[in-house]
Amino acid sequence: MKFKNGNWWIGMFVCFVILSSTTSCLKSDDTTDGTVKCTFDLGKQNLVETSKEFLPYKNVQNLIFRDSLGVKKVFEVTFRDSHSSLNNIFYIKEVNKVVDSIVNCMQSQSWEYTLKEIGGSLLLNAKIYNDFDLSVGEKKVLDKVEIQVSENITNIAGFSAFKMTVDNRSSTAMTSEVLTKYDSFEVYDTTYTNVFSSFTTSNPRHKAYYNKTEGIVAFTESNGRLWRYGGKN
Repeated sequence: MKFKNGNWWIGMFVCFVILSSTTSCLKSDDTTDGTVKCTFDLGKQNLVETSKEFLPYKNVQNLIFRDSLGVKKVFEVTFRDSHSSLNNIFYIKEVNKVVDSIVNCMQSQSWEYTLKEIGGSLLLNAKIYNDFDLSVGEKKVLDKVEIQVSENITNIAGFSAFKMTVDNRSSTAMTSEVLTKYDSFEVYDTTYTNVFSSFTTSNPRHKAYYNKTEGIVAFTESNGRLWRYGGKN
């Protein structure tokens, strides 16, 4: 595997003095959780139409990946369009003491593609969804692509191998992702262009490489075995 012209894109957090930490959770239901008291409720959000083009899997039934020996794995692709409750909590501190919190809520739209290995245990999840920006107070919405890798076909486990903002919309906040861009990315004598990977601490066992043309260009298993994109139908 060769990497050429690698450039670091370092996302920077936009912080105010009073902001100390944030947490967020995405629920699987389709209605706002009544137990959550929202400081700001942004209501039902929808993806920007151009954001939906960042995963090229519409009407795709199967994806193929190959390893260094030419071994082929075929993944069945299923699609789901849904809205789920997304909550984000900001804790406000004064001299290391929490004095208040801000809870932002919305119904986030997600275009989700699940890739199940036929006859095997690998499970990939690629989705585009609405997320919050990083500013304090009433938050604005942006669109992200996220890729997850699991070796348990019954559970994706929620760990990200790749995440990237694809549309800031009206947000002026810098993205929090730490991205590496490869102008030319060569895997097993096949070259792809404009490929990205992201640094994530949530899933150090797996890594995913992405571009807008192929979607998932390559990914690794926990043992380091690398699989590259080999076609679709």
